[in-house]
Amino acid sequence: STINHGITDSGVISLVDGCPDLEFLDLGYNRNITEVSVAKIVDSPGLEKLVSLVLTGCSGINIQALGWLSRLRKRKGKLKTITIGDCTQINDSHISNLISSSGSLSGWTKSHLGETPEIGPNMWDQSF
Repeated sequence: STINHGITDSGVISLVDGCPDLEFLDLGYNRNITEVSVAKIVDSPGLEKLVSLVLTGCSGINIQALGWLSRLRKRKGKLKTITIGDCTQINDSHISNLISSSGSLSGWTKSHLGETPEIGPNMWDQSF
């Protein structure tokens, strides 16, 4: 996996504000991305054309961001896939607890790709 140190939360905010018609947003393996970026993506009035969001390997993303991602799937009409995994602050039990306690992440399934060492042990896809 390639680690990308180039984009930060402020970069994501600028990207989302400047490109509201994004269809695919892959922020994978950006260690400087945190829940601030997720909050911006969720609360952005744009991004109505967003089809796929990838947050794999964003080690700055925490459990709070998972709750926001559940809101994202409800707000963005064309969103088909959210991929999150290999995030050091989120594990399978966090996701399973959110699914069972609130149902807000129902439909999330563990990807078989997550079992390969190159991708990491905690790969979850949310597809509609």
